[in-house]
Amino acid sequence: MFINLDKKIEEIRRKPEYIRHRYVIGAVAVSMLLILIIWIFSIKESFKSMLPEKENFSGLKESFDENINKEDMPSLEDLLEESGKVMKEGIAQDENIK
Repeated sequence: MFINLDKKIEEIRRKPEYIRHRYVIGAVAVSMLLILIIWIFSIKESFKSMLPEKENFSGLKESFDENINKEDMPSLEDLLEESGKVMKEGIAQDENIK
């Protein structure tokens, strides 16, 4: 096998430069294709490990359903009012620091 490879290399060396250039472009294209294929498979495996299992979503849905039906949840108006108070306190603290 190595003898045939050596003969092929010598044969390519004797050819004109534009043909040798085509061999280089072909070799680079094949190499890049192999690298791209390996990269795609590795990315696919990485994403598989990052995706959560289905069981986690069922627990999340049950938890959401329990929380949404609670009567003691604050209203949007209460939340906005509370956030306004927090912002005013933060501004007052900033003014005291200056």
